[in-house]
Amino acid sequence: MTAARRAVDKLYGLIEACRYGIHDLSRTELDKSHQLPRFNMPLELGIFLGARRYGGAGKSRSNS
Repeated sequence: MTAARRAVDKLYGLIEACRYGIHDLSRTELDKSHQLPRFNMPLELGIFLGARRYGGAGKSRSNS
C-alpha cells in the first residue's frame, strides 16, 4: 500500500467517525518547509460530501 493510499484511508476513517464536517476553505497557510499553501481542504470537503450523499442512511443526516 502506498503512502498516499494510507493517507486517504486515514482521512476516510476520520470522516466516517465524525458527525459533523467543518471545512474552512478561506484559510490558507504556507507549509513551513516548502513555503507552499496547503490545499487539501477542498479534497476533504469533497470526500465528506460524497460520503454524506452516497454513504447510506447513517451518513446522510441533515444536521451533519
